[in-house]
Amino acid sequence: MSTRNAYSVVAVQSRSNVRHPGRDHVYHSLVMASIGFVVSFGIAAHVHAAEVDCKPDFEITNGKAKAVKVLSLVYTDSGGNDFTEGLDNKKLSAGEKDTWKSVKLQHVYENNLVKSIRVEYRNDTSGEKKPSDPWGPAVKTIWFAQSGNCTDSRVYKITIP
Repeated sequence: MSTRNAYSVVAVQSRSNVRHPGRDHVYHSLVMASIGFVVSFGIAAHVHAAEVDCKPDFEITNGKAKAVKVLSLVYTDSGGNDFTEGLDNKKLSAGEKDTWKSVKLQHVYENNLVKSIRVEYRNDTSGEKKPSDPWGPAVKTIWFAQSGNCTDSRVYKITIP
């Protein structure tokens, strides 16, 4: 190896240990910004997740003289938009009531207003000699106006007329 090549290698190696305050500041700023972005995104996602999906209980009473099968809830948010959340097609005999616990309202933030609610259900038609299916077509109750905000501890009480 020649003397010239040995000197060049040494010169390059010694320059790699030289500090560059401007470049170090840029790297430090990029690292801090990246950490800040990751932390703020995590906090924002956590706050957003905590606010969304109000999960109230719904106590539904069958006020009819025959059985019904409860299908879903339809609700109106504060902006006037209607949304539907399916229930478990539970049968309620005449006069029977049941409570659906923690129904996830996917389009309402916790502590936001639900303006109105109605229930979609099917009437029992088994004694009416209907072909094959003992349940009639899906029907919806009237709209029930609501007051107050949706919370996980709220119980909405609805009677199917």
